[in-house]
Amino acid sequence: MKTRSVLFTAVGLLALGASAALAANDNDTHTVTITVNEVAMIRVYPSGIDEVSFTVGAPTTAGDAFVVTPTNDAAKWLQYTSIVPTAATYKRKITVEKSSGTIPAFLTLTVTPAAPTGANGRGNRGTAGTQVTISGTAQDLVTGIGSCYTGIAASHGVQLTYALTVDSGEEGDLYASSYSPVIKYTLTEAAAP
Repeated sequence: MKTRSVLFTAVGLLALGASAALAANDNDTHTVTITVNEVAMIRVYPSGIDEVSFTVGAPTTAGDAFVVTPTNDAAKWLQYTSIVPTAATYKRKITVEKSSGTIPAFLTLTVTPAAPTGANGRGNRGTAGTQVTISGTAQDLVTGIGSCYTGIAASHGVQLTYALTVDSGEEGDLYASSYSPVIKYTLTEAAAP
């Protein structure tokens, strides 16, 4: 009986040892590296077609003031993608400026941003500012942009409404000509507030 007991004990210990040895070899691990890059991309949509165009011309009745047509143009949208650096407090902004060409001193060109929209956009798309008179100096248009994307379809992003007016008191300086200022939008580097 002692022999059987020792034999069962020895077989049991062997089974436990084999089980432990098998358990030690039935899995393995490795590292997965995930890199999230900083991103700053912007575009005006649609681009290359339907450029913004205004005409200053004749009124319907002689003696009336010059007429600007159309009174405004809201066919353009800013669309952007942003991933800010590691600190959650870092934000970007979009600025607008005239980068080349001429806006005559007797005309005022403005752009007004609408709040970011679009069902496909996600994240912190920022806050649209108020109407900006476009000049050769960069001015804030949208602020507080974090990691986000606006979507890429029509009516996604920040709608831009342009308007052109003839400055009161400057009508005598208006002469027939054509002007083509280039308007630049910049998605800035992320910075702490």
